[in-house]
Amino acid sequence: MRVIVAVLSGLMVGIAAAGTDQAFQAGKTLGAGSRQQAASQISAGSATGKVPSYGASAPETNYFQGGRGELSGHGITKMQTCATATPDSDPIKRQECEAVNFLARNPNTRPQFDLSNNPMFARAKNIRNNAENIFASLGMGGTGSTTQCVPRTITTPAQYSTDTCSSIREVGEQQCTMGRVIKIDADSNFQCDQTINAYETLKCRRTYEVSCTGGGTGCAPSGINTGTATISGFGRILLHQAGNNYWYLSAGTIAPDGSWINNYMFSGTFLQIFQSDIYFDITNKDNIATFFLDQILYDDNIAVWLNGNLIYHSTGGNDFNYCTVTEDGITYQHITDGRTCSSSFFGGGSNIYSYGGAELKHLLVNGTNHVRLKLVVGKNGDGIVRFKTLAYCPLNCSAILRNGCAGLEARAR
Repeated sequence: MRVIVAVLSGLMVGIAAAGTDQAFQAGKTLGAGSRQQAASQISAGSATGKVPSYGASAPETNYFQGGRGELSGHGITKMQTCATATPDSDPIKRQECEAVNFLARNPNTRPQFDLSNNPMFARAKNIRNNAENIFASLGMGGTGSTTQCVPRTITTPAQYSTDTCSSIREVGEQQCTMGRVIKIDADSNFQCDQTINAYETLKCRRTYEVSCTGGGTGCAPSGINTGTATISGFGRILLHQAGNNYWYLSAGTIAPDGSWINNYMFSGTFLQIFQSDIYFDITNKDNIATFFLDQILYDDNIAVWLNGNLIYHSTGGNDFNYCTVTEDGITYQHITDGRTCSSSFFGGGSNIYSYGGAELKHLLVNGTNHVRLKLVVGKNGDGIVRFKTLAYCPLNCSAILRNGCAGLEARAR
């Protein structure tokens, strides 16, 4: 009986193996015959009818502008719109606002961690609380007052000049002969008669009276053109009144009315560097009476250049870049100000620096001028630089001819 079972089992295995091989060959033959037909059905036209928005460009591509577009403002507008928008009935279109809301709300809903006992923050607090001793140990600073920079106000008085001009036309001498006209009669006897020739020298003057209006300072600085400005990075540039005939040229995270937009930047992580390059034109810088750095507003740290010249650095360095530090076997990414690598280049509040009149007119050029802002943001931040300028007013002059030679001219005709 056992022998019969073994024979039957072997027979069934052989039949199953033969059936599987036949099925595989049949499927292979069917696929080879249908491949060319299926490939011919795939084209751009067929994809357009089956894949939503296939081949269409997103409207947001216009914001890029070759790398010089300002993207932060459009991003904030999109966040605000999606936060209150009614979900679209089309599930494909609805995915855009669902993704935006997820990214915007994620920082408030993700898990929070207590970093109060983290060795990195403890070390940073120790450096902050003992900054003077640490700088002294590195050969910087010293004993005495820790404030080595003192604000100073320099007032440049208004300058006026009176210009006059005179145009004098020289009158040359003219001669004329006055005498008798004698008619000669051939039949008469004549006797010579003596006449006296008289000469007279006369002088006269033509003058011009010049009168002028305008001049002085306090007019709008029309030579500074922000209408054609280009910006690569964050913020905008604006020319607006500052009072007492002065005007502000403000650049950075400002509103259209020149006010400060608080917490304009969001880094998403600690210690991030944002850079903005702003270009504007000056037609004739000689029409500018004065151009000086008036204010810098920032959160958390900032560096400002004008036409390649560093005019302000909040930490006293020469630039902001990334650096790495290894502590207790762990490598951290920090910020360097060109001198030291530190994790303490950010704070919790905003800073306003009033410079008080450092004259920068000599750094301006006719044509394109360049302002660069580098902003270090701990989490939320902003940065503005305000230049203050006073422009010359145009001088309009006219001349009136006073002709004192009219009588002699009529007599000489």
